[in-house]
Parts: sequence; structure tokens; C-alpha cells
Amino acid sequence: MGFHIQHDLSGLELFQSGTLPESEQEWSRFVPPQTLEALGKNEVERQSVLFEVVKSELDYVNDLQITRDVRATQ
Repeated sequence: MGFHIQHDLSGLELFQSGTLPESEQEWSRFVPPQTLEALGKNEVERQSVLFEVVKSELDYVNDLQITRDVRATQ
């Protein structure tokens, strides 16, 4: 199933719900093209790196929740 991310909240909502494929999880896909142009290359790169940090933190929290759930059932 292919996803076409629009530059609106629908892509962000898919990301937040955990249903957006990993290959589609890029900060620049959630931002209108005119915003990307206005920000400039360095700021777009900075925001992309920050988004990767947020994604990593979300993965870590998910791992902690799984660990908690597994330990709770033992």
C-alpha cells in the first residue's frame, strides 16, 4: 500500500498514530514547499536532524513501554 503525503496535518496525524511507513517519516514531507524555501538549506537540515531525534526518543519510549508490559506479565 503506497502513501502519498500531503503537506497538511494528515501526514503528521499518520506519523503520530504510528501508521506512517518508516520510509515516509521525513520532516520535510510535513512542511509546505514554500516554507522549506523560506527557511533555507541550513535550517531545513537542522529541523530534519531535530525530527530524527524526536523519532528516536519515540522509539525509545515505545521500547520502554514494551519492556514494562513484558515485566508486568511475569
